[in-house]
Amino acid sequence: AEGARANLLQAFEDKPTAYDAWEIEPTYKDRVHEFERVSGPSLVIAGPVRCVVRSKYAYKNSEITQDILLYSCKGVIDFRTHVSWHEKNTLLKTAFPVDIRSSRASYETAFGIISRSTCSNTSWDQAQFEVSGHRFADLSETDFGVSILNDCKYGWDIKGNLMRLSLLRSPVSPDPEADQGEHDFTYSLFPHTDNSLSETIIAAHELNSPMLFEGGEAKEEAPDTCGWIADVVTENAVIDCVKEAEDDENAFIIRLYEPRGARGETKVAFSRTVVSVCETDLLEEPVGGVNIEESDGADVISFMLKPWEIRTFRVVFGGDE
Repeated sequence: AEGARANLLQAFEDKPTAYDAWEIEPTYKDRVHEFERVSGPSLVIAGPVRCVVRSKYAYKNSEITQDILLYSCKGVIDFRTHVSWHEKNTLLKTAFPVDIRSSRASYETAFGIISRSTCSNTSWDQAQFEVSGHRFADLSETDFGVSILNDCKYGWDIKGNLMRLSLLRSPVSPDPEADQGEHDFTYSLFPHTDNSLSETIIAAHELNSPMLFEGGEAKEEAPDTCGWIADVVTENAVIDCVKEAEDDENAFIIRLYEPRGARGETKVAFSRTVVSVCETDLLEEPVGGVNIEESDGADVISFMLKPWEIRTFRVVFGGDE
């Protein structure tokens, strides 16, 4: 937002009247202190793919070293963070006052998305001052939005245009050493133009499941173990799990879900010849057959997917693949 600063590292005095490790009092926001920058920003890397800017911050006995990663090929800003944390009864958050006006914020949960009010008009709204979520939270207008992604933090606070992510918390009961010591994590700022959150879901997945590169000499041909097994052709579902079947090492279990709350036909293509495929429940017990079609030289299955629906398939590929 105009005149505001982003990525404010804020320490809040956190002393619940009861249940120290399980509760956060709504009045914690009245006692806030900012980490002070002690060095930087300094340019660490300036390359054709990315540049890295490093800063160091301090508050009482704790220090933060943070690298801000800016990329030439993708519109996301990563905040790679190392914290040496030695505070008691303190809650650490990062704050982004964004230029967005919306009455609802979205939070990812397991196989879905929930929304919460950004206002405090009712007692219900006031009670939801901290929201649990997984890989991202989002605040969007009709054709523009901002998402905050993260790789291991699950507490959020979005009121008005202020988006905050909870990073560390150090209660003293029942564990007086809770969160003490060294921490490494990454969160990201992701502006987007797609109100359906499709871009956000992909970006959050990329942060949490990054591409891995194996060192050594470059090879002209990829090893036999590389390659994809299944692909959602219609792009309206996310493959969450690919694993061997519990009772047969020659069969694969593929689990996918609808992530946006929209229904439609889904097509999944396979990279190998499919001998058989059936739908199963979460215990991998068969619940129905599935027709196999051929499209563009690949075996394909198609089915209707309802909002937030989870579907699981057992696939057996040809033995010569």
